[in-house]
Amino acid sequence: MTASAGFAYDGLVYLNAARDSLDLTGDFNMQVSVTSSFPAVVGSHSIRLNADHSDKLFPGDVLIHSLTNEIIGKISKVDDEDVYFLENLSMDISNNDFVHKETKFEIAKIQILNDTTYLAVLTPAAREWPGSTDTDLQTWSASEKFAGASDNGTAYSLAGGYPQGAEIPGRFKRVVIDGTDGNNNEECLCYLIAVPSRYQTPKSWAPKRKHRFGV
Repeated sequence: MTASAGFAYDGLVYLNAARDSLDLTGDFNMQVSVTSSFPAVVGSHSIRLNADHSDKLFPGDVLIHSLTNEIIGKISKVDDEDVYFLENLSMDISNNDFVHKETKFEIAKIQILNDTTYLAVLTPAAREWPGSTDTDLQTWSASEKFAGASDNGTAYSLAGGYPQGAEIPGRFKRVVIDGTDGNNNEECLCYLIAVPSRYQTPKSWAPKRKHRFGV
């Protein structure tokens, strides 16, 4: 699928007042429950979550520590609330720490289809910046999410509607149309791009190279 400037996209999602959100964050309100059997420390190969998330997590998925944005590991098995990894943990995880699933897509552009469309939430794909300069080019606003912590669900709020045909390029993980104002004509298109996994197979798993003479 192609769009403006010849940019290639990997998917397209249509949103309206009835289906008003697209969530690619991988956040399922998952918290780690540290126990004696599941200490969640360096060297252990499993963690226990606060609830059964086996309908959302599957072998091959990559789990991320939400506060630090560090990779915990690739999942080998999910047994109710217990999650097992292909390799041992390389970090300690505290009780009640949030974790999320690495997702395979991002929203690269939002195209407004109706001039009465309001966006209630717009969550960026990355939240690790220290801050930014406001539109007056003078005022510096520090970011409260420098560590990459999850937002509170109100990352973005717009007081007025976008004009029809407006395009919002960027890297986003969540879009919500404001469907609470009784307007049934709100609609937009979300253009998706595939993103590579940050997970890297441990070097110890790589096949050993044979010498020239097969020795």
